[in-house]
Amino acid sequence: MKTLGKMKLYRLSEKVINQAQNQDPFFNYLTYSLVIPYFKLKKAKVLDLGCGAGRNLLASARKGYKVTGIDINSKALAIARKWVSQEGLSGRVTIIKRDLTKFKGKSRGSYDYCILQEVIEHLANYQKAFDLAYKELKKGGILIITTPNDPGQWNLLDDYAGHVRRFTTDEIRLALYKFSRIKIYTVGFPFHRLGLYMYNLYLKSRSGGHNASLFRKNRWFVKFYSITGSLLLKFDHLFRFTPWGTTILAVAVK
Repeated sequence: MKTLGKMKLYRLSEKVINQAQNQDPFFNYLTYSLVIPYFKLKKAKVLDLGCGAGRNLLASARKGYKVTGIDINSKALAIARKWVSQEGLSGRVTIIKRDLTKFKGKSRGSYDYCILQEVIEHLANYQKAFDLAYKELKKGGILIITTPNDPGQWNLLDDYAGHVRRFTTDEIRLALYKFSRIKIYTVGFPFHRLGLYMYNLYLKSRSGGHNASLFRKNRWFVKFYSITGSLLLKFDHLFRFTPWGTTILAVAVK
């Protein structure tokens, strides 16, 4: 099974991986503006399937939740453990190295929330991830998914990230057939989509693929990207009910 362990990013330094997964404005926007706001309970258990370098682990633990992170990549998990420890959150976080489609919790049906953020596009059999989330959630538990939207938007960054596919909203809705209530919309239009389009034109013009090390080498560019990216994503949010966004957000209740 093709998994997150095949990402080219994980061949790079800890600094670049951390910048890409824990400091990128788009992924932080997904976590802090779209995923975490659905966490309404004062006390809860969270399962983060495909936790990577720990962005959602940190966000969940900071709210006081008990959170379990599953990922197959040792390098990413080492970064996650480092940041969890530095913030004094080790008592709230459990990190497990495993193929997420083979994970089985000690007590099925014990989680209040489950996250599949930028994960299923890496999996040949993504239905297994949905079925696992359903089994691990309590009755009334919530699954939150983000994943790249629209096969027609496939680009060089998908190749770099090791994506297997992009999804349509209908495919996501069909895969969530076991859940009782489903809400789906897209985010990232128009500015995030335009930015990706322009960057891909640039990559094609220089006959080279994306290089995360070079992309994040210039600290002034990274600072500009972070500030402007964060502002434009807030504007994009106004168009979240269009089908043209770069990313699908799905929320499903068991």
